[in-house]
Amino acid sequence: MDDIQLSRADHANVVWRTLAVTALLIVLVLGMDYSNLVQLSGGMYWTSMRNDFVIPLVVGFPAFYYVFRRFRQLALARIKLETLANCDGLTGALNRRAFQEAVNVELKDSHSAACAMLIMDIDHFKSVNDRFGHDTGDQALIAVTRAISESIQDDDVFGRLGGEEFGLFLPRTTFALAKLKAEHIRAAVEANPFGLRHLKSPITVSIGIAVATDMPSFTSLYKEADSCLYAAKKGGRNCVVASSFDGQNHGTTSPLDSQSVA
Repeated sequence: MDDIQLSRADHANVVWRTLAVTALLIVLVLGMDYSNLVQLSGGMYWTSMRNDFVIPLVVGFPAFYYVFRRFRQLALARIKLETLANCDGLTGALNRRAFQEAVNVELKDSHSAACAMLIMDIDHFKSVNDRFGHDTGDQALIAVTRAISESIQDDDVFGRLGGEEFGLFLPRTTFALAKLKAEHIRAAVEANPFGLRHLKSPITVSIGIAVATDMPSFTSLYKEADSCLYAAKKGGRNCVVASSFDGQNHGTTSPLDSQSVA
């Protein structure tokens, strides 16, 4: 906890709280000493008044400042630990556990509204690592994360599920909107040069979409989206394959209305 440093805003917040509590303490001391003050006069009165102000300032202010500062450091440490526990260390996206928990919360709140899960996988990612090294692979993961993040809304849930696989949950959406979002992400990734001079060909992603129309579980959504992702990979990669299902039973995909190949 000692390595948690407070920003200027944090220090200002601590000082403000300390001053407010110290002022309250002075008012309480004056109130408790009021019956004594009204009986004093002259030098004794001013001496007592000075003590009522000075003692809380000299003793109370440092004590309150220390307490509030430590509480603030504890709060920052807790936030840091939560971030480490919930976010992927490389990309900053939610990790798999946090992604699943966030999606489960959304599923409970969405009632019977249609929702979608997108599973995205970087095409031929292993060859990037093998040919150019893991540092270039890490740069590619960060770049793809950035491209996806720029294409999503505040209420969407985005996470890295592991390796080169990402997940995106869209609450309260439709089949058409989910496909449109996926195609936008696919095109954005392909069009972005990412500044990786080693890579002569663009980075692309394959995307599987599961759109549920009635009270799905995380598992059913993921399995359906993963099945569509497999179809996208088998169909040539750098494309989107989508399926609509009732939340429990598997749906079907159709090349006419469910697949978009770049």
